[in-house]
Amino acid sequence: MKRILIKKYDYENISKIVENDKAVGRAKNGTKVCWYSLFICLFNKYHKADSSELFIVSGKAEMRRKGHEDILTLQYALTSSSIFDYHKMLTHVSYIGYFSRIKLIIMACRLKKNKEIPFGYFLDYILWREFFSILKADQIWGYGHYDRLTTQIALLSVQFGKKYCMRQHGLLSNNMNLPHKIPVNRIIAFDENEIEKFKNQIILNSNCEYQTEYVSSVDFQYTEKSGKRIGIIDTPIEEMIELIRLVEKYRLDAEYIVMLHPLSKIRKNFLNRERMKLVEGKKKELNFDVIFSGPSTLAYDYIRAGFNNPIIVYELKDFKVLFDLQETHENVKVCYTLSEFEKNCQKIVSSINIT
Repeated sequence: MKRILIKKYDYENISKIVENDKAVGRAKNGTKVCWYSLFICLFNKYHKADSSELFIVSGKAEMRRKGHEDILTLQYALTSSSIFDYHKMLTHVSYIGYFSRIKLIIMACRLKKNKEIPFGYFLDYILWREFFSILKADQIWGYGHYDRLTTQIALLSVQFGKKYCMRQHGLLSNNMNLPHKIPVNRIIAFDENEIEKFKNQIILNSNCEYQTEYVSSVDFQYTEKSGKRIGIIDTPIEEMIELIRLVEKYRLDAEYIVMLHPLSKIRKNFLNRERMKLVEGKKKELNFDVIFSGPSTLAYDYIRAGFNNPIIVYELKDFKVLFDLQETHENVKVCYTLSEFEKNCQKIVSSINIT
């Protein structure tokens, strides 16, 4: 392995990565990233796969998305429950020999100077930097918008003369303030409204190419129901448990289907509940009398699928992800407080005759 010098701009890049991660409230994963990096260095076998394009997917949820099927896929983060899968899957570490991995880990231990930067983030950057120095692909794709990994890949793409492209996977906030905007060559966004959010809040360069294409990763199905059926879209927010309890409060004779988020925090609170079913995966029921939702892109998917019954959304004031939808769709009501959400629960669930 040739000797890699970590230069001033590398430390500047890592600082930008950490600051962006803090801005979106995720700068607490340094230990997890460290253990993952060490784990993948140990178990992932050395093998390369050359292609002019590469699509990076992070986690199980991104693996289920549609849009990367025809491009060589590189996996990051935990995507399998089997340790044997990590031996053969293509990762950024796959391109680096075992001896070189050890040298990079030692180098990361020796060169980390800034106490504000978690060691896990520093090590991850070092490994990705080495990967970029080996990679032959000219164009790199990803589903991320502004998280740590996305910022990191975008900055390294510029450094190593690669084109970085995004495919939108979820609705953007209306109030995102990134400390450091991200250089991107091309974006495939859901619609024109989302393009404006990207331009105003995320993207650094004015020459980024934009196009619109909505591709849902949801497989909707319509099944018959014998009574009233209420859908609840879960999101990993603190208020979610209370939102579900408010929905239940005003209807005791309905069937409840809770569509769990991949990072759900409510599972243990509602297991084995009578009349309540917890579901996961990309298959979603379409035959609901009403849907209650946290700030989730899945609510947008239902609208694009032609769902015309009421959708009541609880939004976070600081983000306003679904704020625009109530202006364009009469069946959508957005609430910003629990009291307002409860008021609409009572009105929709108990006062209106749901059939």
